[in-house]
Formats: sequence, C-alpha cells, structure tokens
Amino acid sequence: MTTKKIMRAVKRPVLVIAAVCIALLAACGDRGAAVPVPKAEKGVLDLGKWDFEGRGGVPLDGEWEFRWRPDDAGAPAPTGYRYMPGSWNGHVVDGKEIGGAGYAAYRLRLTLPPGERRLAFSVPDLDTAFDLSVDGYTVCAGGTYGITKESSSPEWLPKVCGYTSRGGDVELVFRISNFHHRRGGPANSVVLGLEEERRAFREKSIAFEMFLFGSIFIMALYHLGLYFLRRRDPSPLFFSLFALCIGVRGLVTGQYYLLHLWPSMPWEALVKIAYAVIYVAPPLFTMFLRSLFPDEFDRRVELFYSGVSTLLTGAVLFTPARVFTYTLPAFQVILVAGCAYAMFVLIRAASRGREGAVIFIAGFCFLFASIVNDLLHNNQVIQTAYLASFGVFIFIFSQTLLLSMRFSRAFREVETLLEEKGELKDTNLVLESLSFLDDLTAIPNRRRFSEFINTEWRRSARNQSAMALLMIDIDFFKLFNDNYGHHAGDEVLQKVATTLQEALKRPGDFVARYGGEEFVVVLPDTDVQGALVIAEAMRREIEELGIVHRYSGISDRLTISLGVAGMQAERDSSPRVLIEAADAALYRAKQAGRNRVHS
Repeated sequence: MTTKKIMRAVKRPVLVIAAVCIALLAACGDRGAAVPVPKAEKGVLDLGKWDFEGRGGVPLDGEWEFRWRPDDAGAPAPTGYRYMPGSWNGHVVDGKEIGGAGYAAYRLRLTLPPGERRLAFSVPDLDTAFDLSVDGYTVCAGGTYGITKESSSPEWLPKVCGYTSRGGDVELVFRISNFHHRRGGPANSVVLGLEEERRAFREKSIAFEMFLFGSIFIMALYHLGLYFLRRRDPSPLFFSLFALCIGVRGLVTGQYYLLHLWPSMPWEALVKIAYAVIYVAPPLFTMFLRSLFPDEFDRRVELFYSGVSTLLTGAVLFTPARVFTYTLPAFQVILVAGCAYAMFVLIRAASRGREGAVIFIAGFCFLFASIVNDLLHNNQVIQTAYLASFGVFIFIFSQTLLLSMRFSRAFREVETLLEEKGELKDTNLVLESLSFLDDLTAIPNRRRFSEFINTEWRRSARNQSAMALLMIDIDFFKLFNDNYGHHAGDEVLQKVATTLQEALKRPGDFVARYGGEEFVVVLPDTDVQGALVIAEAMRREIEELGIVHRYSGISDRLTISLGVAGMQAERDSSPRVLIEAADAALYRAKQAGRNRVHS
C-alpha cells in the first residue's frame, strides 16, 4: 500500500472521529475564549468597556508588575514586569536569574466597567500557594502563602472566588510562594467574569472530565474482560492498563476532581500520582502496539521505555516533588520521540496491509495531538487545557470501530464456513483429515493444498485482501538421494518440512508438500514485500541446519530456492494464475544460481 493510498484510507476515519471531537468540545467550550480581549501592559489593564454580560469572562493576561521577595510592607519598587501566565523561573533580579523556589507578588491596576455586579475570579492551580487581594482585601487563597518552606503549604485546586464590583479602578495583588516544585508562579490564566457564569463553566468542566473518566474507565474494564476471556492475546490487557493510567491522570489535572472526592489528600501524594501515571503509561502503550504489530515494532524500543519508566517511577516514589519534578522535561523529549516512532510503526504496518492499521493511525493522530498539546501547555508555550484524557477517549472510540469491524468480519467468515459446510458430503471426518496429510513429512499434502488455496482465493476476492504464495525446491536433491541414499533423503525431507512449518508465526499461514522435493506456502493477508521477508528467513533457516551436501553445485550444505508471488484475487479468476506466477519465480531463482529468493 502506497503512502497516497494510506492517506486516502485514513481520511474517512479521521473525519468521523473529528466530528465526534467537535461535538464533544462544543458541549464544554468557554464562550468567551474566542473573543479578542485586551492585554495588560506595564501593570495596567483597562476593562472599563468590557461587556461581561454579552462577551463572557476575560483572561487577565499580560504584563503584571513583579516584586520578588517582598517584605510584609511590600517591596519599595517593582523588580520588573512578568507576563501572566508564566513561571518566574529565569527572571533576572539584581543581575541574577532566579529559580523556582521563593516568593513574589504580582500587581495589576485594573479598570472595571461602571455599575455594581457580582464578579468572580476563576483561579487555576498556581505553583504552589497563593492569595489574591482586591484593594487590600483577600478574596481568594490556595494553600498557605509563606516566605519560608516551613510557613507555606502547597495546594493544587482551581477555585472560583466571588467579588462584588462597583466599577472603577481597583488594585489586584497576587502573592505566590513556592518551595515544593521545580517551577514557581502562575502557570495558567486567571479569568474574571460574572460569578454565575464562572461557576457554571467550572461545573460544566467537571462534568465533562467525569464523562471522559467514566467512559475511559468502562472501556478499560471492557478490554480487561476481553483479556480474561482470551488470555492468549495480551493486547487488551495492555490497552486497559494504559487507558486506566490516562483516566486517573484526568482526575489529578484540570479541575482536580480527585480532591473533591478526597479533600484531605496531601499535595505531595497528588503530585506523585500525577507524575507516576504519565511515567507508567508509555511502556504500556509500547507493549500494546508491539502485541498488535510484532513484525514492525522493535522489541528494543519496548525494553528502553520499560527501563526509563522504571527509573522515573522510582524517582517519583522515593524522592520529594522538588526533586522528581525536574525529570519531566527529559521525559517529555523521550515521549515525543516515542510518539514519532509509533507513527512510523503504524505507517509501516499500513503499507504492509496489516489489519486495523489504518483505523489505528486515525485514532492515534488525535492521541498524538493531545499529547503534544499537553506538553506545550505544561511548558507554558500555549494556553489551552490538558487534553490527554480527551485524546485517549477518541483513541478508544477508534479502537471500538476496529473491534466492531473484527466482529463483523468474524461473523461473515462463520457464515461463509457454514455455507461451505452445507455443500460438503457426509464423509468420515477422521479418514478425510488423514487423507490430507503427507505420509512422510506429516504436513498437508497437495490435495489439501488445492482445497486450502481455493478457499483462501475466494476469501481474498470477497475481502479484497492480498495473498502470497511461495514455491520451494530443495537444491540438487536428486544428487543427495543418489549419493547418500533414500533413507537419508527421507530424513532431509522431514527436517525441511518441520523447519518450514516452524518458520510460520501466524495461525492462518499454511505449508504443504507439493510433490517430490517441492513444498508450497500460502500466506493470507500478505503482500509480496512481506512474503519476501518470510521467504528469506526460511532460506536462511534451512541453510543454518548445516546438513552436509558435498554433491551440491553451489554449497557444501543443503540449500533451497524459493519463488514468491502475490496478488489480490478476483471473483471470476482461478488461483492457478498465482501458482503459475510463483512457479515462474522459482524457475528464475534456479536460473539465477539457486539458494536464493526470487519474485
């Protein structure tokens, strides 16, 4: 499958999933977010003409007057201006860059429209304790602001704090302290709006986050149930654990709903949960992806992410937040690299015609986009929201589509089998099965091959899927028989048959003895490129048996030649065209010198 065909195949699932995204996001959007708003400049923000009733809330973004480590009476002069939102890390004070630990005051002269109205500040989680005052009166606080680590206590909990405005000029002062996190200062926008609207928006946000968590949790349990019903396939287990990690992460970000359920939870425990789940999730996803596409996914990548996850999770569990939070930037780089590799694996799988790869790509595009959004939001490059839970929800939706397609295909195949069974005569099944096996090698014989390839040919025509055929010949076998004896020749045929059968990894692949020293392999749902890889592996494994053949014209060991052909069946055609193409390819392999694969 070419890249252009992959893009065309992905387009429809992406459009369907995008429609779901738009519908869900529209249900929880902030109506004031898309309206251009004034920005604070040099510590002054004029909202005297802002229509709170018609235009909604307004982010108090822009340049705030910044005072580093003010005393109780306040610093005599500002130490510059800082853009809100944004951490104070790297701000220059007295010629030196400050770090995350410390305390500061942000001041803004705000002009409000005339008239009395009930407003409210939507204050996000600030790093890590704050109080907000209007004209000297405290209207909102989170944690305990202090000038030392002992006198301050951190808290991550978004708040909506009411305030009665009578218009005119007011002075806002944010005092923020941080001694527990690598980053200090306001990471997200503070929004001012009508109290009723702000509280309604917060409730809507909480409801949406709970909807995502509930949906993810139910689907995780569903996939966990699939695993316990059929433990041979571990992919549902990995997927359910990955979904649970992202679902739990949604409870400890955004509106921090977990704190509503457990108000007394220590801040340190909350941060450990938030970091641990994002460090555990990537290796679970790599295990899930590799279980679906083992031929395309390098196991060393899985081992690498498992090792990194173990180290980072250990750091989270055994060090305080002021230490382990410094591991996040390096992890984010590794995470982006992993997402890029996952996309490469999916595109490669789709190009090889792997089942479900195209829909997987469509869902993963949204998951990848949500991860990138979260990284940019966390690093304060953009001001949006944490969307990984939403991305996983969309990804799960795509997997549900894929699961439905698999069930539909299974039902169709069962119906087809029942139709074919009705056409069979009532014969002795045991004797019939024995008649399909080769007496010497104990693998299917030519008669069974004829029935199998006819069945697969019809299925290929119905599903419009590719299939491949390998024709295999033992090089100079007559000379081997003549010089080593028929008994040795029979043993060689048995070893070759066993080796070829063990080289096939999928249950649906088929090997048979075609006659004499010739064998044939049928590979359903496989294109020519995939078949060439399998054929070369077979050739190499036969050669590595090390069977001595001094009478061979090309090697001192026993070797084989292989012809490869592949195509998509057509309803009115016969599998004979595929057999003749593979036989012609085998002839070319012999003509080219034997002990080789030719297509």
